[in-house]
Amino acid sequence: MAFMKCPYCAEKIQPDAQKCRFCGEWLEENQSRQPTKKALTPGSILGIALFWGFLGCLAVISYQAWQKTVADKQAAVDQIHNTLNEELDKTQRNLDNENNRDIEVSYLLVGGDDHRYSLTYTNSQGGTEQKEVFGSWVKTFTVKRGANLYVSAQNKEDYGSVFLSIEVDGKRVRKSESKGAYTIATCDYSLPRL
Repeated sequence: MAFMKCPYCAEKIQPDAQKCRFCGEWLEENQSRQPTKKALTPGSILGIALFWGFLGCLAVISYQAWQKTVADKQAAVDQIHNTLNEELDKTQRNLDNENNRDIEVSYLLVGGDDHRYSLTYTNSQGGTEQKEVFGSWVKTFTVKRGANLYVSAQNKEDYGSVFLSIEVDGKRVRKSESKGAYTIATCDYSLPRL
């Protein structure tokens, strides 16, 4: 049996076939070789319109939801940023207050009441002072953080001892002791900045 080619899909079909079993096109004797265009029915047009309308609505809803999500996340980031800035400002104010507060400093010399001592020390303005004292001695003043503190005492006798200390806000931060004739004891301390 001889076969012929379908004018639409070029598959082999029987010569007396009225419809191609491969592509489904109807075969007529006087029909041109062009495939027939199927006309769109009102129902199919409505279906296509509804489909594209649905996709459009879905796209708009998705875009709006995405915009809201982005806006919500940005608002959360802004809130965190504002909170961190407020905390940073508060911490900086606390540090500034702590760095600017007056700190009480005391130099203490403990010695014999009948002993003479030569003292050199930094004062509240950061300058150097010298003086001679008999027996024990205390110098108390206030400074700001960052100040450098120094005190030195020399025993001016041929026997005895010198005990020196620096106290900051009532807490001893340095001490030094020397025993013997004309000995020297020295203490220094730098108040750290915060």
